[in-house]
Amino acid sequence: YREIAAPGADGPMGGIAATGGALPNHAVFGIAVADVDEVCKRVAELGGTVVDQQPEGPGVPAFAYLRDPDGSLFQVFTPPTA
Repeated sequence: YREIAAPGADGPMGGIAATGGALPNHAVFGIAVADVDEVCKRVAELGGTVVDQQPEGPGVPAFAYLRDPDGSLFQVFTPPTA
């Protein structure tokens, strides 16, 4: 996984993951949020689905992949603490 940052940005703005051909090519929009757990709960309440959720780890932000009620996949993440 390689993080992407714009020149002068305070932190990463996205990333690219190599799947080694294990998944078809695709793009997923990621949204920075204050609390991944809270967003996951709210998405479920509104009829969406939590596909995968991971806590913050060394050098990795807390994140989750979610599906909205129409089936669109998106990601939320909380930037890592300093």
